[in-house]
Amino acid sequence: MTGLLLTVVCWSADLADRQKPSTDSLEFKQLLACEAAAALASKSKQKAVEVLVTLSRKGTATVRNRATQCLMDIGGKEAMVALTKVLHDNNPQVRATAVTALGMMRVSQTKSMLHRLFDTEKHIEVKLATAQALGRLCDKTGLTYVVGLLKGDDPHYRRAAAVVLGDIIGQRFAPTGDGVVAALRYLNVRAAKFKT
Repeated sequence: MTGLLLTVVCWSADLADRQKPSTDSLEFKQLLACEAAAALASKSKQKAVEVLVTLSRKGTATVRNRATQCLMDIGGKEAMVALTKVLHDNNPQVRATAVTALGMMRVSQTKSMLHRLFDTEKHIEVKLATAQALGRLCDKTGLTYVVGLLKGDDPHYRRAAAVVLGDIIGQRFAPTGDGVVAALRYLNVRAAKFKT
């Protein structure tokens, strides 16, 4: 119990420093519930997942996003099923977190669902996260898209694409201008393999 309290207090202090929420606010209480559920997972995984599923469907985008992250941390089949439902959230950041979680969990059963999301998604961040998740599942479907962003004009997306490309191909490219240059150099050396 002391570990749970310490975790919640440390996380709460960090949150208070960043957002200054009122401790009476519903969002603050729901965020604390996310942390408590994550801590509960070591004793009752099923109950923790049930709480997080409820929180992943209700509350602000911040609460849904944190619940999604906690589901990833817990892992397992129940969490995977819950994460696939979060893919339909109306907030792109929450969807991107769910996609990233499925990729980190390396759940191959979600490949077809991730393919559908990749084909229909409009938000660049979610599409990039989906390409990364598919890459973690040894699927290079999103590679052409990532290379296109890497060669594009937007510096933010170029840096993000460099990191994702590295993840897909098993290399490390920093999210900096130098990382973009290194990723482009890598592509030039292997031009035949990565034509767009």
